[in-house]
Amino acid sequence: MKALVVGASRGIGAAIALRLAKDGIARSGFAQIVITARAPSPALTEVASGITRLGAQPHIVTGDI
Repeated sequence: MKALVVGASRGIGAAIALRLAKDGIARSGFAQIVITARAPSPALTEVASGITRLGAQPHIVTGDI
C-alpha cells in the first residue's frame, strides 16, 4: 500500500496516517506512507516514528501543498 496524507502532523491527519500504515502492513505486509506538513515539526517526526514502529516506511515532505 502507498498513501499520501496531507496535514499529518496532528489531529485527524496524524490518525489517518497511522491507521493507513497499520492497515497496509496487516493486509499486504508493506506500506509506504508519505506525510506532509507546512514546516518540519517534532509532531511530524513523532508521526513518522509511529509509522516506523508499525513496520511501515514513512516519507516526510514539508511545504505548502
